[in-house]
Amino acid sequence: MQNVNQTPVKNAFEEYFDEVEAKKNNVGKQEATAVVEKAQKVAKEKAPKVTKEPKVNDKKVAALRIFESNTDKGNGTVAKMISEQLEITYANAYYYVTRVFKR
Repeated sequence: MQNVNQTPVKNAFEEYFDEVEAKKNNVGKQEATAVVEKAQKVAKEKAPKVTKEPKVNDKKVAALRIFESNTDKGNGTVAKMISEQLEITYANAYYYVTRVFKR
């Protein structure tokens, strides 16, 4: 004969979220928030990891093309052209011209 008063078996996440609900009802908002944050952290750790694709720097390649096509002009002029065409700061463009692409 089966025992009628048996409760169904719960997994760890169900038990944890039951504790969260109990604390929300019985405890202040600060402690409930901490418990919810901990539950979110546990769920995030269990989530599958997403790999990121490597960053492609197309602006550097475009800046090099502009630099090589204007060898007859000075560094400041070329840097100004690069900054206007690629919509980057003049300082960054000047860095490319003087340090990265050296003549």
